[in-house]
Amino acid sequence: MEKLNALQFLGYGEQSAIKREELARLMGVNERTAREAIRQLRMNGHAVVNNGSGYYLAETAGEVDRECRKMYSHAFGTLGIAIKMKQNFENFNQTKIDM
Repeated sequence: MEKLNALQFLGYGEQSAIKREELARLMGVNERTAREAIRQLRMNGHAVVNNGSGYYLAETAGEVDRECRKMYSHAFGTLGIAIKMKQNFENFNQTKIDM
């Protein structure tokens, strides 16, 4: 239900960008639920992008590429943090055992 509800408020192109706060208000939900609705739309293949001004449906391949690059960067950054955390934890546990 939220997915369809969010989609009805998204327009095509940067000029129709809508902030998450406004989207949540229009949907009658909190911002977290609105963000989850956007995630679900993306998971279903909708080209929802965010240029800092708000969410909108991409009109061009360039808009999709920019959004995907942001997502890749975020994913790789998070993966790097997870790897370091695991390595440091394993090193800490090894040091703790050796004491």
